[in-house]
Amino acid sequence: MLLGCLLPFLASCYNDLYNVSATYEVELFGNASIKEFVSDSERIRLQSDDAFIISEISKICCDTAFIYLLNGKEVLVFDADGVYKSKISRQGRANTEYVAITDFDVYKNDIYILSNPQRKICVYSADGTFIRSVDLNDWYHNLSVGNGYILLYSEKSNGQMYDVVKIDFNGRVQNKFVPFKTQNGVRYGTSPFYEIGTDDYLFTFPYDNNIYRYVNNEVYPFCTLKLSSAINLSANELYESDYDSIKKRLNGETYLRRVIGASFDEDTLYLMMEVYYATRALRHLLCRIDMASGRVDTYLCGEQIEPEFPYFNRLTAMIGDTVYSVVNSYYMNHVDGIINGVKEDLPYDKLDECYLYKYYLKTNSK
Repeated sequence: MLLGCLLPFLASCYNDLYNVSATYEVELFGNASIKEFVSDSERIRLQSDDAFIISEISKICCDTAFIYLLNGKEVLVFDADGVYKSKISRQGRANTEYVAITDFDVYKNDIYILSNPQRKICVYSADGTFIRSVDLNDWYHNLSVGNGYILLYSEKSNGQMYDVVKIDFNGRVQNKFVPFKTQNGVRYGTSPFYEIGTDDYLFTFPYDNNIYRYVNNEVYPFCTLKLSSAINLSANELYESDYDSIKKRLNGETYLRRVIGASFDEDTLYLMMEVYYATRALRHLLCRIDMASGRVDTYLCGEQIEPEFPYFNRLTAMIGDTVYSVVNSYYMNHVDGIINGVKEDLPYDKLDECYLYKYYLKTNSK
């Protein structure tokens, strides 16, 4: 009965988030070249070790000292030159261990690992030493660690009926944002939090064309995207429907699956998006919005191999004005063979060599 009384209020709060004044038209099939987006690139060879095999990197974090890679059930730590330093591989049920790495983040060289099944966060130093654990009040899928607080994301799957919850370092709830109406168990993996300054974040959500901003302990609409030749869901559809219903609604259509990277520099907003194309399946779309002039440029990855940046199609993360990609020598050899017309036979011990590519985006400050 209480929930029934609250739902109209929650719906009102949710629709308030959609009171967006700035709307930008996004061309889904690209209107700019890669050279209009990327100013330069850097390649870092990641040192291999008998203690691990780099398989599929699903998240990258970086600070001034280290590179952190989520590699299955472990976090690998390298220095800025790609030299292997340590790994966090503590799967188990003890207080110092985690059952699964649902997500991780890095704050002041400490690694925060979210274990959804245990409803807890394990904190480790960069050398793998266990520091402490934080018990959570509910199930969460993603986290971002700030100055004395942690932002948690549920993806429409917790008992509080709020997608974003802010806690302190002891696990006490400080605030809740973005209510939802229907529980849902779909898991999309990508964190919605993109730090753009001290205590300043952009938020994005599945199937949602709106970008939100968290600053001064408040969440408010930042801008909205109108995708050309695509289904653009309304605020009411997003609030009233669970993700399973939305998937059925979008089956066979072209639509935004999710924004998976965002950065903001002066008046320039960069977005890295997963778009499902009815004629191309799932692809990455890079988008740059000049919020002062309203100009929108896009680059559709995978249409062709770019000689200047031949491995750009495999994107993993956007952090600030840099796009990151981890590729192995087997894939690089395959692409080089297409470009040169001759495929080299790599020695067996060279097939799993991995490289971190950093692509520097053109911004107003450069």
